[in-house]
Amino acid sequence: MTGGALIVRNSFGGELAPGRPRLDPLHPQDDVIAENLRRYWLLQRLVPGWVADPTTCPRVILSAAGPPKHRFVPGASLIDVARIGTGDPKDVPLVEPLALDAFDLRGRMLSGVRFDLGRQSHFMWVTADGTLAYDTRRAR
Repeated sequence: MTGGALIVRNSFGGELAPGRPRLDPLHPQDDVIAENLRRYWLLQRLVPGWVADPTTCPRVILSAAGPPKHRFVPGASLIDVARIGTGDPKDVPLVEPLALDAFDLRGRMLSGVRFDLGRQSHFMWVTADGTLAYDTRRAR
């Protein structure tokens, strides 16, 4: 449906780092969701391949929040594929940072999306045909 997706974990709770707030499910703020979609993902292994063959680059990044049985999408944004690899490799360039309902995914429930608790295990890449191409739980 999306042409490939980068699915990132969006945690609840206090700040992720000084000045970088986490998602508050009771009071979601679009700027917080957009910021947590955009960065800080350890994509160094993936970006060179996406730059070499832009057709493999995911077209949308979506956040996954909540416990596995009740995981939902707080926001989904289109990735600016033309800008992949031009900035910080931990940042995902977004077409419109505050447009958070790409493909009408916002608010939908997700099944089968699980993450480890480790700092580097909070994203996965699903290709256009639905294949799990990269899962940080298995990439070590």
